[in-house]
Amino acid sequence: MTLFNQANYEGTSTTFAASDPDLADNEIGDNAATSLKVEGSAVVTLFEHPDYTGNQETFTASDADLADNAIGSNTVSSIQIGFGSSIVLYTDPNYKGTSETISEDTPRMADLPIGDDTVSSVALPTGSQVILYRDADYSGIAAVLNQSEADLDNTDVRQDKLSSVKVFGGPLPVGCVLYQHSDYFGETETLTASDPDLSDNPVGSGIITSIRLTGGAIVELYPEPNYGGRGERLYNSNRDLRNTEIGNDGVASIKILAAE
Repeated sequence: MTLFNQANYEGTSTTFAASDPDLADNEIGDNAATSLKVEGSAVVTLFEHPDYTGNQETFTASDADLADNAIGSNTVSSIQIGFGSSIVLYTDPNYKGTSETISEDTPRMADLPIGDDTVSSVALPTGSQVILYRDADYSGIAAVLNQSEADLDNTDVRQDKLSSVKVFGGPLPVGCVLYQHSDYFGETETLTASDPDLSDNPVGSGIITSIRLTGGAIVELYPEPNYGGRGERLYNSNRDLRNTEIGNDGVASIKILAAE
């Protein structure tokens, strides 16, 4: 990414390939950035003070004039940059507060400096997707994001409840997320392969009420183990299986098929 000391990508500039805790020793200098160019899948967070402190704002696209942004122009003193599948987690809504960048699946947020049950907003680069979970080890209530979310209270996970994360640098894999309750709520489990018997799964047999398809998947739901009984094929996510023939709490095995 590149910072400029004038609007519309003009004037003195400095290009960065990595985070920088103090812009004072760069050509563009401290408290000088007025526009920035963001390329590729970078996620850039600008900070008011050195060492990634003070007011901050996250960008996944270029901005020709920072004056009308929350961070403002001529205020930036440090920058954090994430690439590829990196996402940025924030303790406060609107991409503020303490932040941490992660680029891989995290089964226990408690093991990270940002901690467990602290995240309130998430910034994603274009093309990335994540699954957020309320409980450790990818369990509990879940939410799928394919774009940044300034307030996790807009999701089922909610603010200050995040305990594990799955990160995808591109589209989610072909599969599905099973939910115990309707409207994609309650205990969850993510499947990327067919399962002939759900009874030994965290989200077991006979308790699935809604299902979210990912990666263009098609699924076939069966009322008996080993794909027995009259199956039902779903081409789209379904927030309430009571509206299907197989019904609420009726799934005992599931086939996952690639999009035809």
